[in-house]
Amino acid sequence: MDSPFNSLLFDLDDTLYSSNIGIAEFVKKNVNDYLIEKCGFPENKATIIRDELFHSHGSTFAGLRALGYDIDADKYHE
Repeated sequence: MDSPFNSLLFDLDDTLYSSNIGIAEFVKKNVNDYLIEKCGFPENKATIIRDELFHSHGSTFAGLRALGYDIDADKYHE
């Protein structure tokens, strides 16, 4: 995986890092790539599906599980 990040840090109020450094966009891209490559969703629908699952289930992962996808949490979060 080509990533400038080797850790994931949740900072929801921008106390530790500025929201403009790109972590959120990198995570969104990774989730979209997973939806396309592992779940078979069309590339032009990945962002819509990611957002819908996040809003309806609290996370895209939880939404995929609710839809019946048998996803290993560790592999998803790689």
